[in-house]
Amino acid sequence: MNAENIRDTNGPSTFTQPIRSCPLQAIPPSVLHVMFFQKLPSRSPMWVKDIVHAKFNVKTGKIDLRYVISEKVAKAAIPHDIHIHKKKYSRESLLGLQPGLNKAGRSGVSGLKVESDLVSIVKGMTFVLVELEDENALRVVSTTSSVVIAELDQGWNQPSVGTYFYVRLADSENGTLNLRTRMIEGLLEDPATGSAASAVTRYLSLKQGKPNQTLKFAVIQGVETGRRSNIGVEVGMAIVSALSTCLEELCKS
Repeated sequence: MNAENIRDTNGPSTFTQPIRSCPLQAIPPSVLHVMFFQKLPSRSPMWVKDIVHAKFNVKTGKIDLRYVISEKVAKAAIPHDIHIHKKKYSRESLLGLQPGLNKAGRSGVSGLKVESDLVSIVKGMTFVLVELEDENALRVVSTTSSVVIAELDQGWNQPSVGTYFYVRLADSENGTLNLRTRMIEGLLEDPATGSAASAVTRYLSLKQGKPNQTLKFAVIQGVETGRRSNIGVEVGMAIVSALSTCLEELCKS
């Protein structure tokens, strides 16, 4: 299966290659492979011939990273535990932060749903996933005050969340699902957000995927910032719950 790949056309690029899945532990009924690349100093002792070994130290633990210089390929296993919260974010609250959406779109108020889902890819990383009607509506989105949620589901509380706006484009002939997105967190806009892209693609997969089905997504983000990023995600829906993701090397026996 493939993982996530990000290409920032005006900055460091992220590339990925297929990795395997292996039975490790019970997780929700889909498997999502996510990969990132982070450049290291050219004289780092972690450079060994054509391969750079590194680790990410995140809230969920240490993540092994392997970057193949000649291929410009990074491989990593990213922990994830998707959770769709019972609490929703209302259209009225959203329009209070994004008044421009009142006039955008073909069908009024940008075709906004009455409520948008709050989705966590892991604890401590939550997004309001807002589907918009078209790219015109996406263009009027602006940086604004941070979204504050008084209370999320028990054990998942945090003071603020990011807002990930997305538009569904026509599917590619090969079946790839295409999205245009923008990531807003208060006064900041991120041109490439792997965690948010992971959240929205897995969320959509849980909504429309079938057991044992593989869904491919192509996510375009950062256009409005002048730093277009292409993020590819492949989601494999599991047959059984005892599946997780791992580095290709760890799967070999």
